[in-house]
Amino acid sequence: MNDNSMAAVRKNLVDENAQIGQKDASMVNVEGDTCYNNPIFNSDATPFQAGTIAITTMCENNTKKQTNLESTCSK
Repeated sequence: MNDNSMAAVRKNLVDENAQIGQKDASMVNVEGDTCYNNPIFNSDATPFQAGTIAITTMCENNTKKQTNLESTCSK
């Protein structure tokens, strides 16, 4: 997905919220999860050290589709 299609998904969710009569149509229920990943290639590295690479995904939780709203990778 690119930025334009993700923006269109968010706009459609706001429109849908307005149609069903939510007080604040711009509020969208979301679920998020973050995965931390560290390469373990040093001899002193362990799986319990702090993660340096994180990937976060946010999905809307308003509809049965649960469309992906955002994915972010940070180092």
